[in-house]
Amino acid sequence: MTTANVDASLISLFQHLGINQVHLGVGQMVPADWLGLVARHPERIASLTLVSPRLRPQLRAMAARLLW
Repeated sequence: MTTANVDASLISLFQHLGINQVHLGVGQMVPADWLGLVARHPERIASLTLVSPRLRPQLRAMAARLLW
């Protein structure tokens, strides 16, 4: 599954469940599972908690909502 497909599937799930924003807790081992969603749909992310983080340029726009 490509990153775009993962993003689309998650957005579809959020819409189906009536969820406008989510709080994500993610690891860095498989960033393809969440990085595209955060980079392309930051308005959907209420907060992001990184476990074992490595700062990525795509996350700069989320600085105020990022627990690192």
